[in-house]
Amino acid sequence: MGGRAAIAAVILIVGILSSSTLLTFDWNGREGTSDAGLRRQLSLEDYLEMKNKGRKKVSTKDKQEVDEETAQRHRKSFLGGIFPQTDHNMIPIYLRDAQPKVRYLDILMPSRAQKDDEQKGDLAFFWHIPKASGSTMKNVMNFCFGLRRAEKTEAKASLEFVREGILNMDTATPEGLRHSFEEELVDSGMVDVIVSNYFLAGSALFNERHYGNAFTIFRHPIYQAQSLFYYRRKAKWERSYRKELMHITFETYISNPAYVDNWMTRQLTNSIPSVELTEADLERAVLIMRKKIFVGIQEQMEETIRQLMVRFSWNETDTGCAYALIKDRSNANEYPNLSGGRGGATWNIAAEVERWDLQLYEAALIQFAEQGEKYPAGPAPEDGSASFGQAGGESYQTVASTVWSR
Repeated sequence: MGGRAAIAAVILIVGILSSSTLLTFDWNGREGTSDAGLRRQLSLEDYLEMKNKGRKKVSTKDKQEVDEETAQRHRKSFLGGIFPQTDHNMIPIYLRDAQPKVRYLDILMPSRAQKDDEQKGDLAFFWHIPKASGSTMKNVMNFCFGLRRAEKTEAKASLEFVREGILNMDTATPEGLRHSFEEELVDSGMVDVIVSNYFLAGSALFNERHYGNAFTIFRHPIYQAQSLFYYRRKAKWERSYRKELMHITFETYISNPAYVDNWMTRQLTNSIPSVELTEADLERAVLIMRKKIFVGIQEQMEETIRQLMVRFSWNETDTGCAYALIKDRSNANEYPNLSGGRGGATWNIAAEVERWDLQLYEAALIQFAEQGEKYPAGPAPEDGSASFGQAGGESYQTVASTVWSR
C-alpha cells in the first residue's frame, strides 16, 4: 500500500476504533533492534563526540554488555525514559480523543462551554516539536491565556513558582519527567498545561484522575530540519549547541548516517534511530495523531491559535495579545535558503531522508483543514480589532497545494 493510500485508509478507520479492551504495552524497545545499527546511527552529538575524541576498543567479552548499555542510554535519551499505559492499539489511554463532540453553543460562546464532570480535571498537553513555533506558543499560553506550566529555571527542581505562571519543575528531560511523575505533577493542581518534546514520556504523566488533551504544532519537516541545523550552529546558550556544525553544510548534515531522521514519526511510534521505519510505522503514527492530537500548522499560526482557542475554550486576558506575540515570534531563527531551492538536489535528498515525516505532515494538513470545518470562524469584531475569530479553516486542497510539495 502506498504512503498516501495508507494515510487515507487510516483516516477512514480511525473513527471506528474501539478501546474497550485495555492492555499495557511495553515501550522499552522492539524485538529485532540491531545494536550495530544503533551504534552506527547515534544522535549527531554522539557521532561528533566519537569522531573528535575516539573511543577505546571494547573486547569481545565485554562487547555485548557495552552495546546494551549504549542502547539503553540512547533509548532513554531519545524517548524520554518513562512510558504510558496503552490500549490494544498501542495508543496512550490517559489522553482524551482529539475530536470530541462539539456543541453548537460551545462554538458560538467558547467562554460558556461546559465540561463534563469527568473532564474537569483534564490538563492540556503541548507536544513541543523543535523549531515549530514552540517558544511562541508557550508565551501565548502564559501571557495571553494565563495558563500555568512547568519549566525548571533553578538548579534544583521544586514545586514552587519562580515567576508568574511558571512552576520550577522539569518536563523537558528524561530525569525531569521521571521526577515529575514521582511527584505526581498533574495531581498537584499547580499547572494547567504540560509541555514536553517527548510525546510518549509526556503522556505517561497523566492518569485516571487527570487526563491530558494533547495538541502540537507541525512544521514542514525539511524547513524544520533546516532551521534546527542553523540554530544549533549559533545558539551557544542552548544545551544542543554544537560548534562542529559550523564546518559542514546542511546537505552533509542530513545525509550523515548519524542524523536522526523522521523524528516526529519515531516519537509517536517508539522507534529508536536504529530501527528502519516502514509504512506500518507511518500508519500507526497517523492513527495516534488523528485519534489523540489536535494539530496546528506553523505556517498558519493565526488559524492555529483560533482553532485552539475554540477547542480548549481559552480566552485572552487582553484582546490582541496572542496576535501581537505571533507577529513578534519568540526564538525566531533566520537562515539562508536551500541551495537549488525547492525541488533542487539538496531538497530532494532531504525529502528522501524525511519521507515518513513528510507523509505524516501531509496527514496533519488534512486534519488541520478538517478541524477548521468542525470549529468554524465566528463573525468579525465590529470595532475592526485584531481577532482570531474571523479566520476560517482552509480546504485540504488549498492547504496541501500551498504547503505540501517535494
